[in-house]
Amino acid sequence: MKHLKYLSYVVRHRWFVLVECLKMGLVWRGLVHDLSKFLPSEWFPYASFFYDPAPDGGHRPRQEDAFDLAWLKHIHRNPHHWQYWRLREDDGGTKLIPMPPKYVKEMLADWRGAGKAQGHPHLGPWYAKNHRKIELATETRDLLHSLMRPDELPPKEKVLVIDKARITGASLMSDGSVSLAGQVLESHEEER
Repeated sequence: MKHLKYLSYVVRHRWFVLVECLKMGLVWRGLVHDLSKFLPSEWFPYASFFYDPAPDGGHRPRQEDAFDLAWLKHIHRNPHHWQYWRLREDDGGTKLIPMPPKYVKEMLADWRGAGKAQGHPHLGPWYAKNHRKIELATETRDLLHSLMRPDELPPKEKVLVIDKARITGASLMSDGSVSLAGQVLESHEEER
């Protein structure tokens, strides 16, 4: 049964991604999107992880390990994932490689399609919650944002300067205090 449920999801996801790719003129990328999910090295761990939960509703350790390896293989087989374009350097640093436009468009189609397949038709709330974790080269993020609809973009962030340190993601409260990740600070905002 888990395999039928997973097949249903993958087919639904690929359909929605195809529709979004076609809107951007990416016929081939839409047709071949996520075909690696049908490989046994991805199929079985994914089906088990998402559709065969442990009795407590969580995941068994072996399921998590198998899924992590399948996910690693998936992102390295599919250049529409932003993680594909992160280069871990020998010194421990990370270099962000600019993504070609066709993969940026497919990534956006993938996000939209995944949301629709999971019953969340609006990308905006997901992207607002996750955009800070998504590591992209500046030109890639600029292109992505130019492709996104206004309702999909995250809210503008204010920049704080506290003793010459820049802090993003803060909000100026009505009483003049500053909220950063839900904590109220005593410092005041400096317009930039």
